[in-house]
Amino acid sequence: MIVGVPNVGKSTLINRIKGKKSLAVGNRPGITRGIQWIKINEQLSVLDTPGILYTRLHSPNIKMKLIATGCLPLEQIDLFEAMKNIYSFLLMRYGENVFDNILKKQNGEHVDYVTFLESYSKKNGFIKRRQEYDYERAAAHFLINLTKGNFGRFSYETPDDIESMDNGEVSHNGKS
Repeated sequence: MIVGVPNVGKSTLINRIKGKKSLAVGNRPGITRGIQWIKINEQLSVLDTPGILYTRLHSPNIKMKLIATGCLPLEQIDLFEAMKNIYSFLLMRYGENVFDNILKKQNGEHVDYVTFLESYSKKNGFIKRRQEYDYERAAAHFLINLTKGNFGRFSYETPDDIESMDNGEVSHNGKS
């Protein structure tokens, strides 16, 4: 059985094992709608499953990472909240240079995610009538390109991050 969060390559892995395209795949979550058995050979069959997630994501940090990796469909999220959180995370982890590289300019001033979205809108021509920036379109475009890896590779967790995470286990004082 192949199990995991949405959009991590479960069906792609099965296609590779089988040696031909037997399952539909795509660069967005939700392609696999139901479970299905795939016969690899006479001795092996594999069960492909849709991506699984908690019904409620309580941690904003985990939700941000799932959005940044393309595990949550953009239609189900608040684009501006996601943009703000991902911007803040990338700024903290990688510094302003990551945004200069995305905008292909030197020493840009990125005070906050709104300023970045303005520059990103201008660069990509996301302008509405009356010369207003199309922030929604810019945020969606940015997030799609981020999940595709078009801005480079980013690590959203390090071994140190995982060690220090509160994983919900019972602590030494008996409380969880």
